[in-house]
Amino acid sequence: MSVSTASDFEQRLLRLEARQMLTELVSRYAVATDDRDYAAIEGMFTPDATFGAQCGWPAILAFFHDRHGVFGPTYHYVHAHHFDFESNDIARGVINTHAEIAIDGKNVWMAIRYLDRYVRQNDRWYFTDRQQKLRYAMPFEELADAYATPLRKRIPGTAPAAAELPETLPTWIAAMAKRTAGRA
Repeated sequence: MSVSTASDFEQRLLRLEARQMLTELVSRYAVATDDRDYAAIEGMFTPDATFGAQCGWPAILAFFHDRHGVFGPTYHYVHAHHFDFESNDIARGVINTHAEIAIDGKNVWMAIRYLDRYVRQNDRWYFTDRQQKLRYAMPFEELADAYATPLRKRIPGTAPAAAELPETLPTWIAAMAKRTAGRA
């Protein structure tokens, strides 16, 4: 049995604290988004952060205003997540979420995976990059039949499109190739 040193214990405690702070950042983001609390959202990103194709807070804010101009009420909830640390002040995260969003009188359900990068500054964690990938986005009444199709992005007012996940993942591609080869 190994004995932890004080510095090992301190490092583990710092990581636990960092994980909790990142979990709260992600949760607070979901609430602030649903509440249209743009000041809170701004306070979660570094000034030069990216969100999708938007770079810097002015572009991110414009994106949120544009997106929320189309949406009615929204409800984001966080599911599974994990964080990997590059250092005590830099981390990456994978966050799986669902969102319920009213668009053009339709109740749309979305399964979202965020690929995040974080930085700790002045004892606070911030998003430096947030990329959103969809597993599906469609009106609730279509979910039962359309989830099994590749065109799982069915946002009202847009043409059906392919979802980013899982078909673009290298692990998914390899598994499907193996499954197809096994049928031959």
